[in-house]
Amino acid sequence: MANSFSLRSLLCFLILIVLATASLFWKVNGEASLMPFKFPLHFKISPIMETIFYEIRLPRLLISGLCGASLAGAGVLSQALFRNPLASPSVLGISSAGTFCACLVFFLNWSWWSWFIIPSAAFAGASINTVIVFFLGRRSKIFQIDRLLLAGLALSSMWGAFTSLLISVSLEDYQTLNSIMHWMLGGFSGLGWEHLKLCVLPLGVTLLFAFSLCPELNLLSLGSDYATSLSVSVPKLRWKVLLSVGMLVAIIVSLAGMLPFVGLLVPHLSRLIVGPEHKRLFIVSLINGASLTILADLLARTVVAPIEMDVGVFTALMGAPFFLVMLWQRQANQ
Repeated sequence: MANSFSLRSLLCFLILIVLATASLFWKVNGEASLMPFKFPLHFKISPIMETIFYEIRLPRLLISGLCGASLAGAGVLSQALFRNPLASPSVLGISSAGTFCACLVFFLNWSWWSWFIIPSAAFAGASINTVIVFFLGRRSKIFQIDRLLLAGLALSSMWGAFTSLLISVSLEDYQTLNSIMHWMLGGFSGLGWEHLKLCVLPLGVTLLFAFSLCPELNLLSLGSDYATSLSVSVPKLRWKVLLSVGMLVAIIVSLAGMLPFVGLLVPHLSRLIVGPEHKRLFIVSLINGASLTILADLLARTVVAPIEMDVGVFTALMGAPFFLVMLWQRQANQ
């Protein structure tokens, strides 16, 4: 069993390496070739190639991979929290809240220091939503999943309505409307080393903390009563999971906007590869999440080059059909 997991995780990792290499060196119309060698074999690095590689593509690759891995990790936690393979981080309304606050910055024309102000506003909105969900759930002495889910759906609808209001008011302002729509669709354009420095430590710490919860999540998957009988504080564990999901999604939305279906698609696909054990599932989901967003970013840059599309378009195009297939399979099995 261990050998099988090692082989499957190694295969997933090799796919990640191939996609990362393609993302770094794939030539896009209008760009200089980034291949560091030509035949006959000799290395040649031009100043243009060096600038594109180190200042644009490398930080973008690292950020896209980190965001995808974190979203997949948040998806694993969400599905464990709700004990439902069709759950995703978006049901808590965190992404919608962060998106609204970022769009509000565009609407108020406060994006003059965009690399800092827009992510800060998005992070603040997502964090506020997490706190609201947390306290709505805490009003009951018993952690109620249904109550938490309803609160998240209500907040998601509310933030979505506010965002729609901003769009309707901005219809005659093309620049503002364009900025809002790009943020809502998600992407990594314009992200650099300063953004990576802001997110790598909090995301890394949160992912390590989430990984430490995996043994308890394995027990929780067998039932709350069973986990309690083995000295697991189920309410406390669920609050830890909720706060971890909130932190991960808040940081990702603050960087890249909304990236739909990553947190739903990747954990479910990884579960088919390595099974439900949460330590293995979490590790493989991180790898596959990074692969998915790197692939989506590569497609966004190359499909209609030199025009760059939004990454969220491709994550939705890959995730929505898979979601429908999952629903069909569940219905067929009932």
